[in-house]
Amino acid sequence: MPTNTLLDRLNAQFDKAGMVAFKAMCSLPANSKTSIARLLGFTPNYRELDPDTQLLLAFKRVKEGPNTSLLCKETAPACRAHFNRNIAASQFSPTPVKQVSPISIAGNNPDLNGRLYTPQDTAYHSALPLVVFFHGGGFVVGDLNSHDETCRILCKYAKCMVLSVDYRLAPEHPAPAAIEDAVQALQWASAHADTYGYDAANISVAGDSAGGCLATMACFATLGTPYQPSAQLLIYPVTDFRDSDSYPSQQLYANHLFLTYADTLRVRKWFVGDDVGQHLKYSPIAQDSSTFAKLPKALIFTAQFDVLRDEAEQYHQLLLAHGGWSQLTRMSGLTHGFINTTHVCRSAKYGLIQIAKELRMLMDGETV
Repeated sequence: MPTNTLLDRLNAQFDKAGMVAFKAMCSLPANSKTSIARLLGFTPNYRELDPDTQLLLAFKRVKEGPNTSLLCKETAPACRAHFNRNIAASQFSPTPVKQVSPISIAGNNPDLNGRLYTPQDTAYHSALPLVVFFHGGGFVVGDLNSHDETCRILCKYAKCMVLSVDYRLAPEHPAPAAIEDAVQALQWASAHADTYGYDAANISVAGDSAGGCLATMACFATLGTPYQPSAQLLIYPVTDFRDSDSYPSQQLYANHLFLTYADTLRVRKWFVGDDVGQHLKYSPIAQDSSTFAKLPKALIFTAQFDVLRDEAEQYHQLLLAHGGWSQLTRMSGLTHGFINTTHVCRSAKYGLIQIAKELRMLMDGETV
């Protein structure tokens, strides 16, 4: 066995053992968890931040040093390896669903890998709604595995089928590649409803962070087409690539969390480049406001402690101001990336279950 492979496996076992210990500590009282977090070096004055998350950030700081953010490595491949290793260490027993099937999503662009999740309880409707899901990760990291548990929770608690899409990543594939892939996935989903047994008239789109940007940009791109989604779920989405100092959250939560302000600048450079015209072209918030009223109804969830919080909430306000339908929920105590911590942070799991249930209500045409 090559030495580096053996070292990788040993490191993975060490990571997993650490997360087992961390999970056990999450049963402690909240004040004990925050005290331990401070002892381990997590000292920012985020007193309302979920205690499990404080403890998790402290554990990451001990293991990785002061920079625990999304894109803390020099190259994109190194960032992906780092992200995948952390995700793998934090995974425990997956949420059960009836079936998970590999899917090939063919279209005008290269075929995409996907996974189709089917809930155990399929008696809710004869034809289930479908959610086409795009994972987060700054357009640079993340894949089908990193958001497997997210899709399982959405599938189970929204009682719907979920199609997770493995779109092309930057910087190897900058914009508009991932947006084109998102549109391709919607076209494919619309065309294959009879094959897989979901409701062609009830296909929604969803994503977190970068995936939220892809979800809503796909809504703009498919306006007036037969495969325009019926609803959109945006979880702490990227909405604005423009240079701006008008968002207080960019300064308030610039450091010490899972996503830093420096990460957002790197995301912008790798995905849309340095041209201001590109920043405008791919920012949901800068799209033609006359189209906002034509977009699918939007559920937008932000996190209280998130550098992206204010731009997502500003996008919500613009949708309302121009005749669109949008409902905003700020998730108290949580931070960017919380849906990837549901195995180990109880508040994160409860939050994602809430999101799934509200999405189901929207898909059923009920007032959320």
